[in-house]
Amino acid sequence: MLAARVNWTGLVLVPLVIGLLGGAGGAWLYDRYRPTPLSSAALAAESPPPTATVSPEYAESAIVKTVARAAPAVVTITAISRIPEAGFFGIPFFDQPRARQSLGSGFFFDYEGRKLILTNTHVIAGATELTVRMTNGEEFAARKLGASPADVAVIEPVRGPANPPVLPLGDSDKIPVGAWVIAVGSPFGFDNTVTVGVVSRKGYTRIGPNQSRYLIQTDAAINEGNSGGPLLDLSGHVVGINEMIFSPTQTNLGIGWAIPVNEVKELMYFLINRGPWIGVTTTPNSRGLARYFSLGTSEGMLVVQVVPNSPAARAGLQPGDVILQVDSVNIKTAEQFTRAILAHKIGESIQLGIQRGSERLTLQVEAGKVPEGMY
Repeated sequence: MLAARVNWTGLVLVPLVIGLLGGAGGAWLYDRYRPTPLSSAALAAESPPPTATVSPEYAESAIVKTVARAAPAVVTITAISRIPEAGFFGIPFFDQPRARQSLGSGFFFDYEGRKLILTNTHVIAGATELTVRMTNGEEFAARKLGASPADVAVIEPVRGPANPPVLPLGDSDKIPVGAWVIAVGSPFGFDNTVTVGVVSRKGYTRIGPNQSRYLIQTDAAINEGNSGGPLLDLSGHVVGINEMIFSPTQTNLGIGWAIPVNEVKELMYFLINRGPWIGVTTTPNSRGLARYFSLGTSEGMLVVQVVPNSPAARAGLQPGDVILQVDSVNIKTAEQFTRAILAHKIGESIQLGIQRGSERLTLQVEAGKVPEGMY
């Protein structure tokens, strides 16, 4: 029986040549049509500056004029944090910190002649490096001045621009439901993105099982990366700091929230000076708590924790005490208590009227500074 002679060289070379041609063609097609990566720097370089000349037919638009004035003061913030990560075989000697990068927004404002940047606490939380980029592409480092559990933070440029544009802070109490508002920020790294909507609602909003906050609700599109950016009225004044959205999919569904700028103003001294601070954690008292812990009263704020060596600890305040008054003013809510403390300057004496078991006591607490690294 005759066996067919096999040309092994041909069998090997033909697929190899076809593979090489296909690979080269695929690389050419990919390079020609590949999507642009979500690089904020590249996007900033390709995007026209917001101060570009506006054609006459749009020059009278209130939204266009507001954006042209306000956008140069809005910045993109890159926060880099170092996360410990186990090395080879989990041996600590080989452990290497892993860098994690996150993007957010912020904006310049003026505080007693200082050009600082407002953003959200969660944008810069845990960051070891902060980089700020302006709409003209200029980049510079920044450092944290102060951050609040209310999710408002202030950072300061390090060798930044000498006289950057700033946004004026408006009056969030005056803006009505239904008023037009503009959100500016860097959602998903797309620098200087503008979205428009209305004030959908103002009021207390439940954001957790036992927590509610007074927030501005808007249908202006807010997405990841918008956090810390301004919510503007049509005069270009900041009425809120964009903070979060309601969405099971993590994308905009038309329900977003901003922190009212009037609340931010109340925190300004605290953020920039890291005080006044007394070092207590409290919760609103209730009849149930009073019965369970035999507090002697169901009013005021129950002290849950006292930070060791804090002003409150040095004054003798203890967990289980109930704060009934601050400077002879009755305290009924957490908001009242916070505002009463923030009304002081660092070094001032704060008078606390407390209930401890069956006793009524008065303590003098000297307002101090938040320790570094706490928040």
